[in-house]
Amino acid sequence: MATYPDDATFNTSSFSTVGETNYENTGASTTTFQLGSIASSEADILAIDDGVVQDPQTYVLTSNSLAVTFTAAPNAANLTLRTMSVPERFKKLRVEASIFTVNFDDTTTRTINSNNYIVNGATTVWAIPEGSTVTAKPQMLVSLNGNVQHQEGQFTWPSATLANDGIDIAPALSSPDELEIRVFDSNRTITDRCNNMADKRPDKGYGEERQFNVLPFETEAGYEKRRLRTRKVRRQYSLRYTNVSGMEKNAIRDFYDARFGSFEAFSFDLDHLNQTGTINVRFHEDLKIQHVFDAGTADIDKFYTIDFKLREIE
Repeated sequence: MATYPDDATFNTSSFSTVGETNYENTGASTTTFQLGSIASSEADILAIDDGVVQDPQTYVLTSNSLAVTFTAAPNAANLTLRTMSVPERFKKLRVEASIFTVNFDDTTTRTINSNNYIVNGATTVWAIPEGSTVTAKPQMLVSLNGNVQHQEGQFTWPSATLANDGIDIAPALSSPDELEIRVFDSNRTITDRCNNMADKRPDKGYGEERQFNVLPFETEAGYEKRRLRTRKVRRQYSLRYTNVSGMEKNAIRDFYDARFGSFEAFSFDLDHLNQTGTINVRFHEDLKIQHVFDAGTADIDKFYTIDFKLREIE
């Protein structure tokens, strides 16, 4: 069952493209890729890995904003990096923990900071994931053949060769050993894109109506009595969005059309109204779209007021 507002998504093609770079067969070790033009934040980058749009939290801007570094190698047959011009009103700040992971085995050579690593019976120095930083040993989770290495002597950090950027393990790992290094980096604040209507709440508040299912009837003596059919309250919400762009208008309209108006039920996340819980609803009455003005020819430069009602169902 679809959910509003999460499934009322924006079409990123509304953002103008200022540069695009395509890569084929990126491999299991490459994590850094050049952009077609400079980007101001991760929100201005659309990364498409084999047809799937990647979350901006999976990469960071590097090389003076002319490249992106993924937390894990995409290993994509086709990778598209598109630099877009995203207006500030479609950006949001998000604070999150950064987790970087790298795996080493005897089948694939990993390249980190221009150095190659493979389990070959001779290597004792291993780099931490590219793009991560370690200032204390507890920031790392090191696993050898699936067993967490946490005791003293199982690995050494800082590395005698790579300092804070690597660990030392002796004796040298040999086939079929597999090593995983996971770094829990410090929290970072990234600039993300607004992806759906969950990021665009009704700006003029909302209306709520509550109704109990009460059956009135009249006795033969002419007295009115009432019977409560259920103790469950049925709610109805009126939502209004004013001066939203064509992107938001299209997201709501497409969601409405996909439900065939009031025909198909869907879930409504009450967090959109700063309430808690999820209820099943249908659209009640018509979707009302009022054009306000145009600041340009693109959807993002056209503005509308939108009204609709949602009615709770059993």
